Amino acid sequence: MISKQNFLLDQTNLKMEEIMGTTYLYDWLKDMIQVAIELHSKTYMALSDIESYNQWIEFEKVNNNLYIRIVTADKPNGVGVIVYELTNREYKDSNENNSYLSFEDFKQEIITKCTSYIQAISEINKLSDNKQKINSFTKMLNQLENVEID
Repeated sequence: MISKQNFLLDQTNLKMEEIMGTTYLYDWLKDMIQVAIELHSKTYMALSDIESYNQWIEFEKVNNNLYIRIVTADKPNGVGVIVYELTNREYKDSNENNSYLSFEDFKQEIITKCTSYIQAISEINKLSDNKQKINSFTKMLNQLENVEID
C-alpha cells in the first residue's frame, strides 16, 4: 500500500520547492482535482506529464482502492492532458504495479494540498489580479469535497 503522506509528489518525483509558485503547480493541482472528481464515476484515467513527451500517470480504481502508476505511452497530437484509455503503455517500474491507496485517502490528500495552496497564493496575491483563478480553483475544490464515492 502506498503511504498516503505526500503520494502526490512522491509518485512523480516532484519536490514542492521546485514547482511552488509556478503556473505548473496551479495546473498540476487543478488537473489532480479533475482526476479525483472524474474517478468518482470512472475506473481508469491517465494524466499527461506535460514535461515529458511520453510519460503518463495512470489511475485505476478497483473497488475503493486506487492504483497509481507511472507509464510510458505515445501522446498523439490533439490529445488532452487527461485521457480515458492508453494503448501500448509500458510500466516504468513493475514493483509499483501492486501499490495502492484508498480512494478516500487520495481525495483527502488532494483537498489538503489544494487548501494549503489556496491559502499560500491568497496571502501572496492579496493585491493581485489572480483572484479569478483563486475563485475558480476554490470552486473546483468545493465540487470535489461534495462528491460522494460510488
